[in-house]
Amino acid sequence: MKTNNYKIILGAALLLGTSALSAQTLNGAYFMERMPARHTLNPAFVAKSGYISLPTIGGTKIGINSNMGVSTFLFPEGDKLLTGLHPNISSEKFLGKLSDVNSLEIGLNMNILSFGFRAWGGSNSFEISLKSQTGVYLPKDLFAFIKNGNSETGTTQYDLGNLSVSTNNYVEIALGHAHQINDRWTVGAKLKGLVGVARAKLNIEKMTLTMSEDEWEIKQSGYLEIQAPVEAIRLKSNNDGTSDIDFNDNIAFDSFNIPGYGGAVDLGVTYKPIKNLTLSAAVTDIGFLQWKTLRAETDPSKEFSFKGFENLGGDNFDQELENMGDDLEEMIKLYDKGTSNRNIWLAPTMRIGAEYAILRNKISFGLLSSTYFDTPKTWTEAMLSVNFRPVSWFHATIDGSLSTLGHSAGLILHFCPKGFNFFIGSDYVANTFGKQGIPVNSVRFNVNFGVNFTFGFEKQKKNV
Repeated sequence: MKTNNYKIILGAALLLGTSALSAQTLNGAYFMERMPARHTLNPAFVAKSGYISLPTIGGTKIGINSNMGVSTFLFPEGDKLLTGLHPNISSEKFLGKLSDVNSLEIGLNMNILSFGFRAWGGSNSFEISLKSQTGVYLPKDLFAFIKNGNSETGTTQYDLGNLSVSTNNYVEIALGHAHQINDRWTVGAKLKGLVGVARAKLNIEKMTLTMSEDEWEIKQSGYLEIQAPVEAIRLKSNNDGTSDIDFNDNIAFDSFNIPGYGGAVDLGVTYKPIKNLTLSAAVTDIGFLQWKTLRAETDPSKEFSFKGFENLGGDNFDQELENMGDDLEEMIKLYDKGTSNRNIWLAPTMRIGAEYAILRNKISFGLLSSTYFDTPKTWTEAMLSVNFRPVSWFHATIDGSLSTLGHSAGLILHFCPKGFNFFIGSDYVANTFGKQGIPVNSVRFNVNFGVNFTFGFEKQKKNV
């Protein structure tokens, strides 16, 4: 990758925001009885049949969470769209659309191979999948600094701490078993082997910018970590002892290595205290990866001068991104700390659910609480769903959710005749789009779809 392309990408990340997340998980499928891969939400769910999936189309989940949208950064003026940094856009108008922490999280979960079968008093599953999470968290003061700069007289100070950019990508190989103890209790567990693909994280915990008429001084505390299978990214030493991020144009693929290994476990339970009522709980992704890590750190004892963001405020969006990338390189000073092994914990998810069925299980009402534990924030959600099972070969779910990111509604359609299974759905559907089909005010969306072939069905009960 060429340097100027890198600057455009980095600038775009910091202007638009890009761990996500449980966003790539379809929580509305939690109460869909004949969904073959429902065990990914709670390993105690006993599958109604065996199944086998095809690569990729067996199940792909894509999710996005953000408190920003197109209208956060682009403003119409006449026949043009101006960025919020343009002089014609007031500081109050631009900054008024930003939050204290501005974030966008992207998640992908792609099924590579999976199958399941019923045996040994329950159901068993094997799956190989690719998981990817990418995110950025940006303080409002960063945009205030870029927009306003320093005052004409006196000293101006900005707090640019809690700035974080990360990506985490790995392959998961999982073996699970859900066991029915009796008519009331089922338990389940899943063991996972993890193979790291690539990971990078820039975390600026503290950054203070003090601006006067004569000079701008930065004091910062943070680090950069890079894990990759080839030397695609490296640190280039400068004469002052600092290091710059450098993209290698001559990658030697014969030096390929796996940068990370690890393991994890999922645990779950279901309980039926009375007829028609099912209570359940699960904790997934309890584990870690050990990565071979290239690390660089800032020096909190040192201050340095910064000339500021230049050549911003025009109407050429691509050029502004490249200019921002140039300036950001000058803003963060890193010192190479060498390579070492580092354990990185996954972000566990806890789910607690309750479902009550009526009309001989033709309709049920579900309540699901989900908590996703990660840094720099924890994500929580409460979801209420109505699940329809009018015939054995077609099920549907309508759900509504309220979370720390706002409220939304979703829909899942599930076609499940014997021998075949197709589903598509979303928990979060954006309701306001621009002319280009991009969400205007914020982005909160996921989609999950898949095709599986089923066999060995459990005999369906007339009453639940």
